[in-house]
Amino acid sequence: MSEDIYLYTTDNKVQMYSTEDEVNSKLVAILGDKFKKYRENFTAASNFQLETDFPLYLNIELHQICNLKCPMCSIGDPNANEKYVTDQKMSWETYEKIILEGEKYGCPSVCPQGTNEPLLSPDLEKYIKFASEHGFIDIMLNSNATLLTEDRARKLLRSGLTRIRFSL
Repeated sequence: MSEDIYLYTTDNKVQMYSTEDEVNSKLVAILGDKFKKYRENFTAASNFQLETDFPLYLNIELHQICNLKCPMCSIGDPNANEKYVTDQKMSWETYEKIILEGEKYGCPSVCPQGTNEPLLSPDLEKYIKFASEHGFIDIMLNSNATLLTEDRARKLLRSGLTRIRFSL
């Protein structure tokens, strides 16, 4: 038996394939009107139809450490690594300040990860939980998942993580 595969995009660039409803539709069903409004605003802002006073999405680079050297990533490219990558980590105080400012302005979405493997951060769940407790309704990560265990997955889900995307 073959399943239908559906194509979704929110920006007409990145394509997502699924055998189920598009993820944002599922999240609207779970999280309600606040999430729906955020996604409508996000789409409008992405299409330059809406200008906001504060970003709708924060991408926070906690560190630039990874356990892989993917060729398309600045961590894996020796020239880019030398020029753009650092071994410094963001302090909890700086992260807290950013999240509290986001809360003040009603920012709905955060990704506490950028060019790195977030699962290398032993206290990642603490960062996610803090954002969740301060009004962020869409908290997401990208991971190569090489360090993901069942125990860690459960901790991430309990922390308030909304979605995780796997880089293959």
